[in-house]
Amino acid sequence: MKTSNLNIPLLALALIGVPAVHSQTTATVSTSPAYQAVDHGADYRVLQKVTVENGITNIHSYNELATGMYFTNSSGQLTESVEQISILPAGGAVANQGRHTVSFPADIYNGVLQVTTPDGLILSSRPLGISYDDGSNTVFIATLTNSTGVLVSSNQIVYPNAFAADFKADLVMTYRRGGFECDLVFRTQPPTSDACGLDPANSTLQLVTEFFDTQDPAETPCGDDEWFGLQDETLKFGKMTMTHGKAFVVNSSNSQLPSAKRKTSVFKSWLHLSGRTFLIEQVPLPYIADDLGTLPLTASVQKPEARSQKFASNDRQMPLAHKLVSDTNQILIASADLNKQPGVVLDYNEIDSGQTDYTFASGQTYFIGGWVSVSGTTTFGGGAVLKFPEDGSGSLGCTTIVCSNSAYSPTVFTSEDDNSVGDTLPWSTGSPPGGKLLIVYLIMEIPMNWIIADFITPERR
Repeated sequence: MKTSNLNIPLLALALIGVPAVHSQTTATVSTSPAYQAVDHGADYRVLQKVTVENGITNIHSYNELATGMYFTNSSGQLTESVEQISILPAGGAVANQGRHTVSFPADIYNGVLQVTTPDGLILSSRPLGISYDDGSNTVFIATLTNSTGVLVSSNQIVYPNAFAADFKADLVMTYRRGGFECDLVFRTQPPTSDACGLDPANSTLQLVTEFFDTQDPAETPCGDDEWFGLQDETLKFGKMTMTHGKAFVVNSSNSQLPSAKRKTSVFKSWLHLSGRTFLIEQVPLPYIADDLGTLPLTASVQKPEARSQKFASNDRQMPLAHKLVSDTNQILIASADLNKQPGVVLDYNEIDSGQTDYTFASGQTYFIGGWVSVSGTTTFGGGAVLKFPEDGSGSLGCTTIVCSNSAYSPTVFTSEDDNSVGDTLPWSTGSPPGGKLLIVYLIMEIPMNWIIADFITPERR
C-alpha cells in the first residue's frame, strides 16, 4: 500500500525560512538549447545544457533520480520505463514496460494478481476478505466477490464494489515504474465493530490477502504499536520490498476535519494457516473510526449478526479458497471519475529495492522525480540540493543514512520551484509555496529500518 509520513528519530532537521531569491542581471545571454541527457543508468539520468553569458561558457546540469527509470528490453537495450497498463484481447491486462511486470485479471474473483519482480520472483495473490479483530474474536464483515476491472487511467485499474458486503469498497491498483500500489478504498461506512459483538476500543480493521505459490519474504521489523500489541514488518521479496502502509482519507468534502490530513500506520504480518499463506494488514479501529464516519451511509444495511461469523483468534478460520476460473470478461475503459469519490484508503506499496548505496554529492542538484529507494548506505554531502515535486509524487526511502555535512554546509531538501539554491530546473516557476527550505545539518550516522523523505508537501511545512 503507499509509503510516507514516518517520524525520523535522531535526525536533526531544521525548518528555516529562506525566501526565494530572484537576481536581476543585465548580462547578454545567448540562446541556449534545451537540457539534454548526457548520461543515464537504471535509476538516474544527468541532464545538461550550455549557455554563454558575456562570452563566458557555463554548464548547467542536474541529476534526475527515480527508481526503475530504465529497464533492459528483450533486445538487451536500456529503455526508458513507461507507466502503462495494456488491455489484452483474450481478457485481463498487463503492465510490462518496466523492470517489474504486473498481470491483472479481468475479474478479480476468478483470477489472481501476478507481480513479477526484477529478479524473476512471481508473487501471485488475491484479496480474501475484510475483518475485525479485538484480540479475542474475529469477524469477517466482507468477502471477495465478482468485480470486473476498469482502466481509469493509463496506469490504474479499479475493481469497483469488489466485496460481498453491506457496504461499498473498491480495490484500486496502480502500476509505477518504481513499484506497485494496491489500495482498499471504503466508499461507504462499514458496520461498527460493536454491532458485530466486538470491543471497539481494542478492535483492528483488517484486509486479508491470500498468496499462492509465492516464496516467503525476508521479514524485518519496522515499527510497532504497543497499545494494540501490533508489529509492522518490511517484507522483502528479492528485489521488491513491501513497505510501510498507511490509512487516510481521500477526496473528503469536509475540510474542517482534523483527521483529513492525518495518515495512520497500517501493520502487516505474514501468516501460514492450514497449508495456506496470507498477508494480514490491519489498522487500529479507533485511529480511523472518525474518518470512516465521514463516509456516506449505505442505503440498506443488513444486521451484521445475520451474516457475520466469529472465530477465536487463537484458532482463526479463513473463508474457503476457490479455484481459478477461465474468464472471458474484458477489462473495461472508463472515466477517471470512478476513482474521485470520497473514501478511506488502506494501502500497501511494493517497491523496486534493487538500488544499493548512493551518495548525494556536494555541490550537485538532484530532482527526486518519483519513488527513490536505496538499500545499503545513503550519504548526504554538504551542499547537495534535493528538489522534490510539488504534487508529492517524489519520495526517498533509505535503510542507513550518513550525513557528511554541517550547519555551514547543509544538505538542502526543497521544492522543484525553489531557484534560490542549486541549479534551476527547466520547468521551475521560481515561487515555491511557503518559501521554506528543510535543511539537514547534523553530522552523524543513523542506522534505520526505513525512512521516507517527502518533506515539501504544503501541509507538512
